[in-house]
Amino acid sequence: MDTTSNVHPNAQRTTATVIPSDEPLDGANNVFCFAALADKQTGTIYTDATGALPSRSLDGNQYYFVAYDYDTNYIFAIPIKDQTDASIIEGFEEVFTTLNKKGHKPKFNITDNQAANSIKR
Repeated sequence: MDTTSNVHPNAQRTTATVIPSDEPLDGANNVFCFAALADKQTGTIYTDATGALPSRSLDGNQYYFVAYDYDTNYIFAIPIKDQTDASIIEGFEEVFTTLNKKGHKPKFNITDNQAANSIKR
């Protein structure tokens, strides 16, 4: 590994066909790209449960149930004890209860977690 370079070790150089040939590739600039693609559908929320955190909280929680509500542009991070159906559904219900109290009613959920079948029921 070249420790004298200014280029971040995870950076990748673009090809000369993208950068004009008269611009030097001297390593002085790092280019990072990130795309977050989401459906722009009213009433959509996106949910997931994190993996285990390195330690438990004093309340015994070691995971988070995360939800993003498109309409309100709000991110929920609900601490949960584990990734059981009961814990994930509890976090899910907290998100829905909070949104309903504020006058929002999600209609479509995009999820990637272990309790997907329980949430559907």
